[in-house]
This record gives sequence, C-alpha cells and structure tokens, in this order.
Amino acid sequence: MVAVGPLRCNGVALAVVFSPDSQIIAAGDGSGYIHLWQPVTGQAIREALQANSETVDSIAFSPDGTRIVSGGNDGALRIWDIRTGQIALTFEYGNYGTPSDGSSPSVYSVAYSPDGRSIATAGWDPVVQLWDAESGALLGIYEGHTDAVAAVKFTPDGRSIVSAGWDKTIRVWDVTTIHPTSVDDDNHSAILTSAILQDGWLTGPSGELLVWVPSAYRQYLPTYPCTLRIEPTGVIIKASDNE
Repeated sequence: MVAVGPLRCNGVALAVVFSPDSQIIAAGDGSGYIHLWQPVTGQAIREALQANSETVDSIAFSPDGTRIVSGGNDGALRIWDIRTGQIALTFEYGNYGTPSDGSSPSVYSVAYSPDGRSIATAGWDPVVQLWDAESGALLGIYEGHTDAVAAVKFTPDGRSIVSAGWDKTIRVWDVTTIHPTSVDDDNHSAILTSAILQDGWLTGPSGELLVWVPSAYRQYLPTYPCTLRIEPTGVIIKASDNE
C-alpha cells in the first residue's frame, strides 16, 4: 500500500515518532493501534499493532530501533518487538491507584534512556516513574509535581530526566542515584537537603521517615533528586547540599 496524501490512522492520531535511523514512522491512535510506515513512500511496514487499549497516547523507540514502548488509557505499558510485531513485555503503570474522577490512569508520555536500559513515564498522577526496560521492575518514583505530568525526556547523556507538568512547572531530575546512600548520619542538615519526598514524607538515606510535609507545601520543596524547577514565578536551582 502506498499512501496518497497524509498517512492515515484508524482513529485520532495521538502520538508520533521517528525511529532512531529515520527509517520508520510510528504513530499511536485513539482506537488503540500503533501504525508503522516507511517515511519516503508512506508504505505500511506491517499491519497495525493492536495495543488492547482504547487509546495509544504515547510511544517511543528504543535507541537501537528494535523495540517500541507504548502507553495508553488502560494504565498499562507495553514493549513491542518491531521485527515480530509481538508484545515482548507488559507491565502496569497505575502505582498511585486510579483517578478520583473515575477516568482511566492514562500514560501521557514515555521515553527510553539513551542506553536503552530504562524507561521514564509520566501520566495522570503527579510523579515521574523510572522502570527497568527488560523486566518492567519499578526503579524509582520522583515526586514534586502537584498535578498530572504531561511529558518526560532524558538528557542525551542519560543522567537526567526533564518533566513538564500541568502545574505549570518544568523539573529536572537527577537519575544517576535513585536514593542517596553516602550521607553522614550525624550531618542532619545534609540529610534533610538530600531527602526524598515519598508519600508526603521526607525520607532519609535508609528510607527512614524524617518530616511529614502537608500537601499544600510540597510544591515548594526542591527535594532531591529534583535539581531544577522552572515555574511561572521564577526558577529554583538546587546547586549544592548547602543551599
């Protein structure tokens, strides 16, 4: 099949991406399908992949171009083998329950790390999540946004993730260390500075609960591993442990 005019999806086109070698265009649509085309001729590379989800809201290629990760409104993440057209792995995104308004736990954005070993995701809940790309194991949850997170991307060196949220902020996260492990227990200032916000608590290097932070105040904490926050009123940078 050679496309005449625009390439067509089965439903509303919700996500589109080039493969790393620019030889494939992949698109996700509102009917739960992923389409693969040759970009010069518009010829379909294979039959559309059915994601068993009402929508495919986000897609990303692995760095080697052999796999695609997709997220939709059913709260699941799927990794596809492009060569076979089969699902290689499925795992659940909805770690924060389900939306209170009864809507689906949609995955709005997915991104492979440059080395292909991990996947970052964002969606209806106010967190960025990091997953093992081979096993689907949850590696880390980064809290700080106060509303849904619309987009995530890795930096080219893979050391940071940048996220964009409905709370009108852009945040940069250090992913080189998921949890600090070398903080001097006697240095209380350092422990608080390097604390991670988890489920409303500032937690220490061993996961110990330090301080409960009311929800209204959490947005003002540039806690580790968030290193930069850009918001309508200004920019907050976490430059050192003495900040």
